[in-house]
Amino acid sequence: MRRKRTDGLATSPGTGQFTDESSHPDEGDDMRGPIRAVTTSRVARIAAVAAIALGSVFALTGTSAAQDKTIRTLGTEDVHINSKIFSNLRFSPGHTTLNSGDQLTLSHDDATEEPHTLTIVNASELPSDVEGVFGCGAPGTVCDEVFTTVGPQITDETKSQFINVAGGSGLDGRLDTLWLPAGTSISVPVTAPSGTTLSYFCAIHAWMQGSITVS
Repeated sequence: MRRKRTDGLATSPGTGQFTDESSHPDEGDDMRGPIRAVTTSRVARIAAVAAIALGSVFALTGTSAAQDKTIRTLGTEDVHINSKIFSNLRFSPGHTTLNSGDQLTLSHDDATEEPHTLTIVNASELPSDVEGVFGCGAPGTVCDEVFTTVGPQITDETKSQFINVAGGSGLDGRLDTLWLPAGTSISVPVTAPSGTTLSYFCAIHAWMQGSITVS
């Protein structure tokens, strides 16, 4: 996994484009395995900053019939030298409704080689502003907890994997994570009880967020 952290961004209104990013080197962080490699690679590409308009949770209502539901990663990233950096990476749909026991499929369909996570967290922990998004990964943040808890359990960074942190039989609790490298997909049962809403985000691209209603 990679963490992405920045001081601020500048955006063109309504475009999701932002100028410059600046990374914060980690001090004393002992992030391991694929997390360290991916983070270092990403931070090395990013340079300076001002502000952003982030709109990355897209709500679509699904049906409640028992079936395989798919969440896809969409979008791209690009850089225009001396002009702007932009990203419109997102989960689609941003809201999914399914029955307890249904299979959920996560598919890497965006135009990048970036890996993603779909990590269950409390709704109150989701970053909601520029500082929260690009500061996610600093010690004590939820991203840092994902990196240190989930990261060491990734057995092969090139293959998708379900990291079962909550201990249930499927995706049902906090920090349960789907690791999704480029070109892969993964299917797992959602076993949270009926009436539960699972909030999730990508710990690498913290503006990518969504929710699952279990009916």
